[in-house]
Amino acid sequence: MALSFLRDLRVSPSFNSGSTGAAGVVIAEPLTGLLSPAMAEEFSEPYVKELVDAVQDDNFLVIYHNCGDNTIQMIDSILRTGCAAYHFGNSIDMHEMLTHIPTDIVTMGNVDPATQFRNGTPDSIREETLR
Repeated sequence: MALSFLRDLRVSPSFNSGSTGAAGVVIAEPLTGLLSPAMAEEFSEPYVKELVDAVQDDNFLVIYHNCGDNTIQMIDSILRTGCAAYHFGNSIDMHEMLTHIPTDIVTMGNVDPATQFRNGTPDSIREETLR
């Protein structure tokens, strides 16, 4: 239901006209982080891909976010969604994750929001970003 609502919103004349000013959307997909790889392929991937296929184009990008700690094991399924970019939480080893993602795909994240954005300093955030 939520997927069809978002798809319908994106293809509506007012949304498509650019009057919203939106250049894209971030999909927070916590479901994949809670499922086994096989279940994620069945219950997450096809629905996210349907949404991406319906709304993403050269002027409107979809960024996929998942902060689950088992996303590395599910990266093939996640990448098959076809999103323009991917963002991951701080519970994974980003260096390991990057070995599974083609170098031409934008990949972001892995900075602890509670520790850094809430309690950090500009210097600590920079250090955390570069690690």
